[in-house]
Amino acid sequence: MNSRRLLSGCWIEVRQRISSMRFIGTVILMIALVAATATGIDRLMIDTQEWITPWMAPNIIDNAHFVMTYGFAMCYMYSDVPFMQKTELYKIVRKGKKRWCAEKILAISLQGLIMAILTIGMTILIFLPRVQFDWDWGKVIYTLAYSNSIYKYNIVARGSQAVIDKYQPIQAMLICFLMLWLEITLLGIFMFTLSLYINRTLAVAVSIAIIAMQMTVYLAPLMRVLVYILPFYWCRMSIYGQQAFLDIYYPSFAYCLIASILGLVICVTAAMLRIRKKEFIWNNEE
Repeated sequence: MNSRRLLSGCWIEVRQRISSMRFIGTVILMIALVAATATGIDRLMIDTQEWITPWMAPNIIDNAHFVMTYGFAMCYMYSDVPFMQKTELYKIVRKGKKRWCAEKILAISLQGLIMAILTIGMTILIFLPRVQFDWDWGKVIYTLAYSNSIYKYNIVARGSQAVIDKYQPIQAMLICFLMLWLEITLLGIFMFTLSLYINRTLAVAVSIAIIAMQMTVYLAPLMRVLVYILPFYWCRMSIYGQQAFLDIYYPSFAYCLIASILGLVICVTAAMLRIRKKEFIWNNEE
């Protein structure tokens, strides 16, 4: 497989996908979600006359409602898998199945990378011009995490004491970005792989169901299992290694990272094995 041709085809695919109305719609949803989660922080800054530092991403993404809604948005972004428009069928014949599949997998990963960058960037841009640079977390984030007198602002994205105590700001931002990118990409490649084995409708339905299972994660009988098998839940940095309930503990960061990478390897391998024997129905875009 020619690497230059593979990367060239992947870049063309990425450009098409990030210029699509589906991707643009997902970005709009993401912006609205970040804005809704950050509600009230601007009033806190005005009242305290303190500007916020650029390190809010780990605290915003740590919100359980944000993570679940964001997961649904990513399901929408990848809901056109396996990208079987009629023009794609021509590309399969011209490029071959293996190269076509590899291009799609790389494009999914790069699209996830772009979405992760945009999301992290939006958690900074949403507070402009009231942003100041500091290597520390800053007074506003400390107030969000430790103050008990901010309930009048109806703030959704409370600062996470676990994140602030355990990580330096740059370290937390890098981990937050890495996990967000991994989980977006894992979701996309999982949907792509499942659609190759069965069909697009089931791939989308199963993915939505997995994201929705986060609503039941606090039910004690299910908690022992769910916290270890729900990838998007692992974007919440405050849970790593923490006690969830009695003798139940959340997975460590090492577990979340290794499990995410292992999931990607399994899905990519399964997709490449399936594409070799896949017989396409030329009048079916599923």
